[in-house]
Amino acid sequence: LFGACSSHWRAANPPPDPRAWAAIEDPGERTETALRELYAFYGRTEGMYTSLLRDEPLVPIVHRLLGDFYGYLRAIQDILMAGRGLRGHGARRTRAAIGHALAFPTWRSLCREQGLADGEAVALMCVLVEGTAAARSRSGIAASRAGP
Repeated sequence: LFGACSSHWRAANPPPDPRAWAAIEDPGERTETALRELYAFYGRTEGMYTSLLRDEPLVPIVHRLLGDFYGYLRAIQDILMAGRGLRGHGARRTRAAIGHALAFPTWRSLCREQGLADGEAVALMCVLVEGTAAARSRSGIAASRAGP
Protein backbone atom coordinates (compact mmCIF):
# COMPACT_ATOMS: atom_id res chain seq x y z
CA LEU A 1 0.00 0.00 0.00
CA PHE A 2 2.82 2.39 0.90
CA GLY A 3 4.56 1.68 -2.40
CA ALA A 4 1.38 2.24 -4.40
CA CYS A 5 0.64 5.52 -2.66
CA SER A 6 4.24 6.66 -3.13
CA SER A 7 4.16 5.81 -6.84
CA HIS A 8 0.90 7.70 -7.28
CA TRP A 9 2.28 10.75 -5.46
CA ARG A 10 5.53 10.74 -7.48
CA ALA A 11 3.57 10.49 -10.74
CA ALA A 12 1.46 13.50 -9.72
CA ASN A 13 4.50 15.47 -8.48
CA PRO A 14 7.46 14.79 -10.76
CA PRO A 15 10.67 16.62 -9.89
CA PRO A 16 12.26 18.88 -12.50
CA ASP A 17 14.09 17.12 -15.30
CA PRO A 18 17.81 17.94 -14.96
CA ARG A 19 18.63 16.89 -18.53
CA ALA A 20 17.53 20.31 -19.81
CA TRP A 21 19.97 22.00 -17.43
CA ALA A 22 22.90 20.03 -18.84
CA ALA A 23 22.42 21.89 -22.13
CA ILE A 24 23.05 25.28 -20.47
CA GLU A 25 26.70 26.06 -21.16
CA ASP A 26 27.36 28.71 -18.49
CA PRO A 27 27.77 27.02 -15.06
CA GLY A 28 26.33 30.01 -13.17
CA GLU A 29 23.25 30.21 -15.36
CA ARG A 30 22.86 26.43 -15.14
CA THR A 31 23.00 26.58 -11.33
CA GLU A 32 20.48 29.43 -11.16
CA THR A 33 18.04 27.66 -13.48
CA ALA A 34 18.33 24.38 -11.60
CA LEU A 35 17.82 25.99 -8.19
CA ARG A 36 14.88 28.09 -9.41
CA GLU A 37 13.10 25.00 -10.72
CA LEU A 38 14.05 22.79 -7.77
CA TYR A 39 12.97 25.38 -5.19
CA ALA A 40 9.61 25.78 -6.95
CA PHE A 41 9.24 21.99 -6.73
CA TYR A 42 10.10 22.08 -3.02
CA GLY A 43 7.45 24.75 -2.50
CA ARG A 44 4.81 22.55 -4.15
CA THR A 45 5.85 19.41 -2.28
CA GLU A 46 6.94 20.83 1.06
CA GLY A 47 4.44 18.90 3.20
CA MET A 48 5.45 15.54 1.79
CA TYR A 49 9.21 16.11 2.01
CA THR A 50 8.91 17.49 5.53
CA SER A 51 7.12 14.30 6.57
CA LEU A 52 9.47 12.00 4.66
CA LEU A 53 12.59 13.54 6.17
CA ARG A 54 11.02 13.39 9.62
CA ASP A 55 10.20 9.69 9.17
CA GLU A 56 13.37 8.66 7.33
CA PRO A 57 15.34 7.48 10.39
CA LEU A 58 12.32 5.59 11.75
CA VAL A 59 10.74 3.92 8.71
CA PRO A 60 13.02 1.69 6.60
CA ILE A 61 10.96 1.99 3.40
CA VAL A 62 11.07 5.78 3.63
CA HIS A 63 14.84 5.60 4.03
CA ARG A 64 15.05 3.37 0.94
CA LEU A 65 12.76 5.58 -1.17
CA LEU A 66 14.65 8.72 -0.20
CA GLY A 67 17.82 6.99 -1.39
CA ASP A 68 16.45 7.40 -4.94
CA PHE A 69 15.85 11.10 -4.32
CA TYR A 70 19.37 11.55 -2.93
CA GLY A 71 20.68 9.87 -6.09
CA TYR A 72 18.69 12.39 -8.14
CA LEU A 73 20.32 15.24 -6.19
CA ARG A 74 23.82 13.73 -6.72
CA ALA A 75 23.12 13.58 -10.46
CA ILE A 76 22.19 17.27 -10.35
CA GLN A 77 25.45 17.99 -8.51
CA ASP A 78 27.35 16.34 -11.37
CA ILE A 79 25.47 18.47 -13.92
CA LEU A 80 26.14 21.67 -11.97
CA MET A 81 29.85 20.84 -11.54
CA ALA A 82 30.37 20.27 -15.27
CA GLY A 83 32.43 22.86 -17.09
CA ARG A 84 33.79 24.56 -13.97
CA GLY A 85 37.37 23.36 -14.54
CA LEU A 86 37.90 22.74 -10.84
CA ARG A 87 40.09 20.10 -9.27
CA GLY A 88 41.16 19.07 -5.81
CA HIS A 89 40.07 21.08 -2.81
CA GLY A 90 38.29 23.72 -4.93
CA ALA A 91 36.19 21.05 -6.62
CA ARG A 92 35.39 19.44 -3.27
CA ARG A 93 34.30 22.75 -1.71
CA THR A 94 32.22 23.72 -4.73
CA ARG A 95 30.54 20.29 -4.84
CA ALA A 96 29.72 20.70 -1.13
CA ALA A 97 28.26 24.17 -1.73
CA ILE A 98 26.13 22.83 -4.58
CA GLY A 99 24.98 19.89 -2.45
CA HIS A 100 24.02 22.28 0.34
CA ALA A 101 22.13 24.52 -2.09
CA LEU A 102 20.21 21.55 -3.53
CA ALA A 103 19.12 20.15 -0.16
CA PHE A 104 15.49 20.44 0.87
CA PRO A 105 16.46 21.47 4.44
CA THR A 106 18.45 24.39 2.98
CA TRP A 107 15.42 25.58 1.01
CA ARG A 108 13.18 25.14 4.04
CA SER A 109 15.56 27.06 6.29
CA LEU A 110 15.94 29.98 3.89
CA CYS A 111 12.34 30.23 2.71
CA ARG A 112 10.32 29.16 5.72
CA GLU A 113 12.50 29.86 8.74
CA GLN A 114 14.34 32.94 7.43
CA GLY A 115 11.46 34.28 5.34
CA LEU A 116 13.21 34.63 1.98
CA ALA A 117 11.26 34.34 -1.24
CA ASP A 118 12.38 31.53 -3.54
CA GLY A 119 14.15 33.99 -5.85
CA GLU A 120 16.09 35.49 -2.95
CA ALA A 121 17.10 32.03 -1.74
CA VAL A 122 18.22 31.09 -5.27
CA ALA A 123 20.30 34.28 -5.54
CA LEU A 124 21.91 33.67 -2.14
CA MET A 125 22.81 30.07 -2.95
CA CYS A 126 24.20 31.12 -6.35
CA VAL A 127 26.48 33.60 -4.56
CA LEU A 128 27.62 30.79 -2.25
CA VAL A 129 28.30 28.36 -5.11
CA GLU A 130 29.95 30.85 -7.43
CA GLY A 131 31.95 32.41 -4.59
CA THR A 132 33.17 29.00 -3.54
CA ALA A 133 34.11 28.13 -7.11
CA ALA A 134 36.03 31.41 -7.45
CA ALA A 135 37.87 31.11 -4.11
CA ARG A 136 41.57 30.40 -4.42
CA SER A 137 43.38 27.57 -2.71
CA ARG A 138 44.74 30.07 -0.18
CA SER A 139 41.41 29.99 1.65
CA GLY A 140 41.71 26.21 1.86
CA ILE A 141 45.16 26.55 3.42
CA ALA A 142 43.84 29.03 6.00
CA ALA A 143 40.93 26.73 6.80
CA SER A 144 43.22 23.74 7.30
CA ARG A 145 45.43 25.76 9.65
CA ALA A 146 42.42 26.77 11.72
CA GLY A 147 41.77 23.12 12.53
CA PRO A 148 38.45 21.56 13.53
